[in-house]
Amino acid sequence: MTPSAVPGLETPRLSLVPLGFEHVPLVFSLGCDADISASLAVDRQQSLAEARRLVARSLVSQAAGGYYEWALFCRKSSALLGLCRLGPTDAARGSAELGYMLSRTHWGHGYATEATGAAVSFGFERLRLRAIEALVLASNAPSRRVLDKLGLSRVETRAVDPPEDQRPAELWRIERGRHRVRGFTPFL
Repeated sequence: MTPSAVPGLETPRLSLVPLGFEHVPLVFSLGCDADISASLAVDRQQSLAEARRLVARSLVSQAAGGYYEWALFCRKSSALLGLCRLGPTDAARGSAELGYMLSRTHWGHGYATEATGAAVSFGFERLRLRAIEALVLASNAPSRRVLDKLGLSRVETRAVDPPEDQRPAELWRIERGRHRVRGFTPFL
């Protein structure tokens, strides 16, 4: 699949646009935010060049197939809110990993649930996945609530990667037919 083959999605309030190099400033603003990095157990980005490399890796993964990443826009204001991804997919298991990041100014407005709901629906309805999983820090109560609202269930607690990070993470999972948030409108 080529990056242009990653479909855009729409929800009542959001447009999910395939991630591209034009979104590097957003990726950098999210990646250099200490609170976001801490809530996701990822290293803070140090430069726009580093953000550009991350977007380039995403585009290579999208081109290889089985990886979908979107920039999130508010349909009403056109504000750039964050990122959402589904992938990598595991063809043998029929599963994919769900992930997202939102700018702190957009936390608490339901955007994460709406965006990830569209990604989950896309995964089950369009990709015909059997299951979708997400890994979240046990201390990240807002993200755990988002996953619960979507119908995912906590499967296990495990160590965060890299192993020197001692905080526990939870694996959440949902199987096709059990997700609560349905519907998205594909657009190209």
